[in-house]
Amino acid sequence: MPPWMAANENDAQQQQQQQAAVPQDPRQDEDRTSRAAPPRPARPEMSGETRATWIEARRAFWDQDIAKTEAAYLKLIKDNPDEADLPGELGNVYLAQGRVDDAADQYLEAGRRLLKASNRGRARLLVNDLSRLDHAKAEQLRQEIQAQQSQRRSQGGRAY
Repeated sequence: MPPWMAANENDAQQQQQQQAAVPQDPRQDEDRTSRAAPPRPARPEMSGETRATWIEARRAFWDQDIAKTEAAYLKLIKDNPDEADLPGELGNVYLAQGRVDDAADQYLEAGRRLLKASNRGRARLLVNDLSRLDHAKAEQLRQEIQAQQSQRRSQGGRAY
C-alpha cells in the first residue's frame, strides 16, 4: 500500500515494519520470489508471453530498473486494453518515482478499464485515491461512473 493511502500513523508504522522484514534481494528467498512474481489475479486467458512480460515488469521494478519497468508495462497496457491492473501497477511505479501527474493518468485509465468491465465498485475506490493526486481527474472518473449508472438504470438494469 503506498504511504499516501495509510489511514493513520499506526498503519504507516505497520507498513514500515512489514517492508523491513522483506529481503532486499528477491533471489535471497527463492520460494518467496516464485510466489510473489506472477501477476495477481492470474488470468487463465492470459497468454504465456503476456504473463512473462508482466513478471519481467515486476522483477525490473524490484531491481529498480525503471526504464525497463516502464517499457514492459507500456507494452502490456497497449497489448491488453481490457486489463485494468496494468495501468494501475504502472501508476504505482510512477507514484513511487514522484511522477504524480503520470500516476494520475494511469489510475484514470485503470478506472476507465474497470468501467468498461462493469466493475464500478473498484472504479469508485480509485476515485478516492485519485482525488489525492488530481481532483480534476477524480471528478472526471466520478462523472463517468455516474453516467454508466444512469445508462444502466435507463436500460432497466440494477445500478449499484
